[in-house]
Amino acid sequence: MDGFGDLMTAPLQLWDALICTSQPVKATITRIFDNWGDYLNQRTGGKIKPAIQLPVIPLGVDYDAYAVRRIVGEVSGL
Repeated sequence: MDGFGDLMTAPLQLWDALICTSQPVKATITRIFDNWGDYLNQRTGGKIKPAIQLPVIPLGVDYDAYAVRRIVGEVSGL
């Protein structure tokens, strides 16, 4: 968890990002950053907000594995 605190105070650039694999992951990371920001704001009296992007890029899907199920479903009438 200290890594999140480090990201809050690190010299980040506009192009820096933390990749999230889903919207729930992004919501969780946002909440963690908000909590760290509140903690640091109380400790320092400042207004700290992370300057990191949180794009959502889903994990890959093995299309071939799902294609077999689709064909079996068509043959069996499912």
